[in-house]
Amino acid sequence: MERSIPWWLRAILWLAAAQALLTLAILSLLAIRELTWQGIRWLVFMLMLLALLVLVVSLLHLSRFTNGLATPPGATVPERSLPII
Repeated sequence: MERSIPWWLRAILWLAAAQALLTLAILSLLAIRELTWQGIRWLVFMLMLLALLVLVVSLLHLSRFTNGLATPPGATVPERSLPII
């Protein structure tokens, strides 16, 4: 039997992650106006901590990313034509 979490908990986790990233984006926009290091050092610390945590979690779950090929050998992948602007 496969272990999984309920769908409503996944939705809450997605909302929490989106809220955290949106908050960092808004704080980054507000930090653009700051002229001194003292005004942005807390944001730089938070972004560095986020990058470190994402790296650690990704390395801990590396087996989930390298489980196999996404496209089997010999399969054809349709090419998408991008409009030329």
